[in-house]
Amino acid sequence: MSKFNLNNRILMFAICSSIEYDLRKYLINNSENIEIPQALYEKAINRNKEIKSLNNTSNEEAILIELDMGDLVGMISGNAPIFEISASAKKAFLDIFDKVIPIRNKVMHTRPIEFSDRGTLEETLHTLDENVIFIKWEELIKTRYSLKNNPQKLIVETTFIPELDNTTKIYHNLPVPEFDDTGYIGRRKEINELLSLIESDKHQIVTVIGNGGIGKTAITVKALYELLDGTNNFGYEAIIWISLKTKTLSKGEFINISSSITEISSMYSNLHENMIKITENVDEDILTFMREFSTLLVVDNLETLPTSEIIDFFKKIPSNSKVLLTSRSGLGELENRYSLREMNKGDAREYFISLSKYYQLNLHEKPAKDIDGLIENHLYSSPLSIKWYITSIFFGTDPVVILSNKDGLVEFSMSNIIDNLSLTEIEVLWLLLVEGKPLSYGELDYYINPKHSHLLISSINKLSTTSMLRTSSKGNYDINNMAKDYLKTYRVPNTEFIKDVTKKRQVLNRMLQEIKTKNEADPYNPRSLFSNLKNENTKIASYYLINALEHSSKRDWENAENMIKKAENVAPDYFEVYKIKAFINAESGNLMDAITSYRIAIENAHDDIEKASVCYLFSVFYTIKIQDYIMAKELIEEAQKYAGKEPRITLERGRVHMYLGEFEKALEIFESIDTKELRTDKLLNQYASKVSELYRRMAGNYNNRDLKLKYVYLEKSINELNKLRHIDPMTCVVLMKALIDLTYIFSYEPALKLFISSFEGNMTLIQNNSSGYVNRLRVRIDNNESLLPEKIVRNGMNLGISFSERAKNITNKNKGIITKITDSFGFIRNAYGDYYFKVFDLKYDNPVVGDKVIFELRDSVKGPKAVRIKDVD
Repeated sequence: MSKFNLNNRILMFAICSSIEYDLRKYLINNSENIEIPQALYEKAINRNKEIKSLNNTSNEEAILIELDMGDLVGMISGNAPIFEISASAKKAFLDIFDKVIPIRNKVMHTRPIEFSDRGTLEETLHTLDENVIFIKWEELIKTRYSLKNNPQKLIVETTFIPELDNTTKIYHNLPVPEFDDTGYIGRRKEINELLSLIESDKHQIVTVIGNGGIGKTAITVKALYELLDGTNNFGYEAIIWISLKTKTLSKGEFINISSSITEISSMYSNLHENMIKITENVDEDILTFMREFSTLLVVDNLETLPTSEIIDFFKKIPSNSKVLLTSRSGLGELENRYSLREMNKGDAREYFISLSKYYQLNLHEKPAKDIDGLIENHLYSSPLSIKWYITSIFFGTDPVVILSNKDGLVEFSMSNIIDNLSLTEIEVLWLLLVEGKPLSYGELDYYINPKHSHLLISSINKLSTTSMLRTSSKGNYDINNMAKDYLKTYRVPNTEFIKDVTKKRQVLNRMLQEIKTKNEADPYNPRSLFSNLKNENTKIASYYLINALEHSSKRDWENAENMIKKAENVAPDYFEVYKIKAFINAESGNLMDAITSYRIAIENAHDDIEKASVCYLFSVFYTIKIQDYIMAKELIEEAQKYAGKEPRITLERGRVHMYLGEFEKALEIFESIDTKELRTDKLLNQYASKVSELYRRMAGNYNNRDLKLKYVYLEKSINELNKLRHIDPMTCVVLMKALIDLTYIFSYEPALKLFISSFEGNMTLIQNNSSGYVNRLRVRIDNNESLLPEKIVRNGMNLGISFSERAKNITNKNKGIITKITDSFGFIRNAYGDYYFKVFDLKYDNPVVGDKVIFELRDSVKGPKAVRIKDVD
């Protein structure tokens, strides 16, 4: 047989029937030498009661007609000596029929045909008369001739009558397999996995999930026929099948099935016909049948019925029975889902080649890589898509036209899924389509931004019950190519959604760049985030953590906590989540939560710099928030082990020893730092402020009677700060503390002179500081006004006063109060607002915060600014 045509099982039936005919004829012609065994005689009688009434010759022939190929082969091999068949001929005979008989049984009993069965039977057709020469294969040769010269005539003349299925004890109404054209190809692993679920006593409802046309029905039929012929470990007594399919592929087109079941009542009635009718209550009769007989109820294409209407029925299924479903979307928590994916490359190519040969096309002659590319890139590696493509070509459609008009295929395969999705579920699919790559849960959460996290989780769970959303081994989500094509054609993302995604991507990228810059500049700052680019989830978590810090800076603890929770949901193993959580808890006063979170952060930190950063901040926490300097010391020394000679760690270690009163040790630690390595202004300020504070505390070891010794250390404290080119606000606090201490030893003239020069040199900086030490310094100046110059006293009395409030009462647009001044610019306020000015526009000497001034206004790019500023007084 050169080709099998469109009626594969009929042709295979014709070959098997021809072989059986020749086997019977051989036995009839040699009947005088043998006797039919009693068991076979009884088997024939059971099949045909009329045999008893026939005469001997007719009776013998009638008996042989009722016997199967296996029985006939057994009789011939068992009587080989009588038939004078040699041992080698007998072996060759049995070797051939050991392969042919199982195929014959599949054909006759409507079992699924394997891909290899066709080749085996074809080989037998062409070689049997050469390999087994003691039988005249006249009928087989005639069939071979007909298949070669007029196969259609043979099909017309052959009536396929399947034998009664007496090979299984399971009552069933399984359909004839629909893959006879090529036989069932591949998916051995999937079949075994599905059988394991069906025969397990742990899963009462099993659903095979997949796109339309992915092969759910085929693999289910194949597995169930194997169950019929297998061990039946679950002990099923019945398998009841019902199909809810509404469309089918015919001649390359998708057509509606006129008799399809579209209502649940029709489904019940159909099932009822295959069960014992006891009452008029259809669904109760079904449940009674399943209670009395261990039943596997199989519902094909469940998605065509409303899910809510059938769930209640499935909940009533007796424990001794099970339900097997095929569907494009699952039921949810009731089921154990088995997701059927695309065919693997080898199976898909084999199927493509087999169909091409079956339809007598030459598509299979293309290079393997071209076939693979066509299947993967255009036909979704789907059995139905491959068959649609090849049958369309067979019926005359141009291949290029076929691939450019896949709308019908895609609609057929994806319908009944997307129409029932919520807006959030659609947006998840849109996002994956727009981004064009797998996305993590964190990315979905960030871009979709649902009102509640459980809404996104439930949407992902719902989509996971379909074949569209998939999870990779890395935990990312993606959609298959067919779902993408469906969305592009039938549910295109709207412009507003695309613009929103683009905007959020830009915001995220900008923030990630800012985090990177901050990490490089100050890695031990609590707002710096390590390993934030490790994966997509940590990127998104970093975004939420930065927002949490922003909320906490405004003391908006509720929103800060919400952002922390989102970060924790996205990246539960990311140590920075717990580091920032600890920092914010400390700021809000939740000390125990802060301690717990710091400990979790240490456990989740991986490399040395991560561990060092957490230990450093944990140490600062114990120093500042709890004043437990012993614990602070342990933690900062642990940080030092991980970080080595990191200046920030060393500075903090020195501070801890200072707070413990170990001044000489602290000084030794500070002096071990090479200040040339302190390349940023912030680090230089941190170094100077800590050394200055140490000297100030060393001065505190002496009482006010030891004026010279006290002065020496206070002078060192202030001189350390004077080395800075720029003093930041935090360092200014240390300066004010030293100045306050100087006021207590004004009786020592160098102390008074040092105070005056230091105050005058840093007056603007002090005036702009918001620390509580400003008020304390003002009080000390007031207490010592008789010793201080009038200018110092006047400026000192303005410290800590809110000139902004006073300025609001000035209604003259050209008058106001200086509320802020730096070395290069400042602000003037009145009832109409704030006006920016440059210091060179001041037309008087020694300006300070609180000065009442008159000025002119001039327009600028940023609004009106003050110029020609004069002191009112």
